[in-house]
Amino acid sequence: MLAATVRVTRDIDAAEEAVQDACVQALRTWPRDGVPGNPGAWLTTVARRNALNTIRRRRTLETKLPLLLGPDDTGAPSGADLVRDELTGRALDLARTLRLLLPADREVAGLLALLLAQHARRAGRTDARGRLLRLAEQDRSAWDRDMIAEADRLVVGALTAGPPGRFTLQAAIAALHAQAPGYAETDWPHILTLYDELLRIWPSPVVALNRAVATSMVHGPEAALAEVEALERQGRLAGYLYLHATKADLLHRLGRDAAAVRAYRAALALSDNAAEQEFLTGRIGPAGDGTAQSGANAGGSSR
Repeated sequence: MLAATVRVTRDIDAAEEAVQDACVQALRTWPRDGVPGNPGAWLTTVARRNALNTIRRRRTLETKLPLLLGPDDTGAPSGADLVRDELTGRALDLARTLRLLLPADREVAGLLALLLAQHARRAGRTDARGRLLRLAEQDRSAWDRDMIAEADRLVVGALTAGPPGRFTLQAAIAALHAQAPGYAETDWPHILTLYDELLRIWPSPVVALNRAVATSMVHGPEAALAEVEALERQGRLAGYLYLHATKADLLHRLGRDAAAVRAYRAALALSDNAAEQEFLTGRIGPAGDGTAQSGANAGGSSR
C-alpha cells in the first residue's frame, strides 16, 4: 500500500499519512458496510485517492495562499499608515477559516501561526504618533501574548507532525522573535538555522535578504554585507527598498557612513509609505554625521 502511494506522491511522509487515513476510513465504514472482497485493493485505492486529494490541496495552497501576505509585511506599502489593521484582521479571519476546513494540513496551521505571530506585534511597530520603530526599540509589553502563545502551539504541532513547509518555517522564525523577552535575548543562531532550511525549500531572494539580517547578528555585519551585495548584483531585488535599507544599516554598522547615506537615499526613493519615509529620512541625517545608533533590522524583517 505504501509503495503504491509513494509512486503517486513522491513523498514518503505524505504517503504514510494517506495510508493512515485509508485505514481510518476502513475502520469507520467496514463495520457498517461490510468488508470488501479485496481489502488490500480497497485500502490501496483509497490511499492513492487520498494522496491525490492532498496533492491538489497543496497546489491550491501554493498558488493562492501567498496572495494573503508578502514576506515579513503586514498588507500598507503606501499611504500614511504603516499597518492596515483591517486588512491583516481579514487575512487572519481567512486563515482561521482555512484551518477549520483543512485541520490536518500542516501548512494551513503554519500560515495561521505566521499571521498570529505577526499580528500580535502590530501595536508595537509604531510609537504614539505613528513613527516606525525598529525591533530593538519596540515595547514588547504591547504585544498580544495570547496570540503569541496560540502561534507557538500551532508551530510546535506542525513541526512535530512532519517536515515543515515554507509557512511553518516562517511562522517558527516569527514566533522566536515574538517569544524573546528582549531584543538582546533573541535566539539568532536558531533563527539563522531556520532561514537556512527556508531558503533550501523556497529559494527566494527576499528570504535570502532576511537571512542576511540573521547572519549579521550571528557572524557580524561584514559577512552579511557580502550576502546583500551578492543579491544586489543579481538584480532581482533592484526595486525592493528593504534591500537598500538593509545594506545601509550594515554599512553604517561598519562605519561606512557615506555609502550608508547613499543606500538610505536609494531606499527612500522606492518608498510610498509616509511612516517608512520618515524613518528613512531620520536615518539619513544621523548616518551622515556619524551619530546614528547602530543596530540591525533596518530591512523587511524589522517589522
